[in-house]
Amino acid sequence: MRNLILKMNLYILFSIIILVSFNVFSLQPGKYQLDQKESKVEFSVQNFVFMTVNGQFDKFQGKLQITKKFTDSKVEATVETKSINTDNSSRDKHLRSGDFFEVEKYPKMIFIGKSFTGDLNSFKIIGDLTIKGITKSIVFEGKSMSPKNADKELFNIDTKVNRNDFNLSHGSFIGETVTIKLNLMPVKN
Repeated sequence: MRNLILKMNLYILFSIIILVSFNVFSLQPGKYQLDQKESKVEFSVQNFVFMTVNGQFDKFQGKLQITKKFTDSKVEATVETKSINTDNSSRDKHLRSGDFFEVEKYPKMIFIGKSFTGDLNSFKIIGDLTIKGITKSIVFEGKSMSPKNADKELFNIDTKVNRNDFNLSHGSFIGETVTIKLNLMPVKN
């Protein structure tokens, strides 16, 4: 009996080691939302040629559906434009105004992913980004930043857009290219 218990304990320990080595905690097919505490929606843009303005949007939501065939997965995200935060209240007020985001008229930015390529470790999402009622096709590139066997997945995803394409063209000293960087942690619904 004692040998049987010892063999069972060794079998269980061996099984756990095998499962952990195959990263059972990576995203499995299913529906996810973004962890609001661990995820970030950030941006940066050149200002006056020699300075970079960094900021973020504090309020956003995202839904992700991972399918068995990763390339069939879906994503939708919304960002509340009034939640823009550059750590400068007067600049933030100006960015919320009619010169830029017109937050009263356009309270949300929306991204709808149309297709995925790659896999969970390194991928591209092609989709439509809508800002101020203007929709443009963009490509986000992403990669998993989670160490193997982590209990949660963290993804870094980024793209660059021309702000003039979305009628955010006020300010001749502001660079045209805006880098959007997303740090996203999905949690299962």
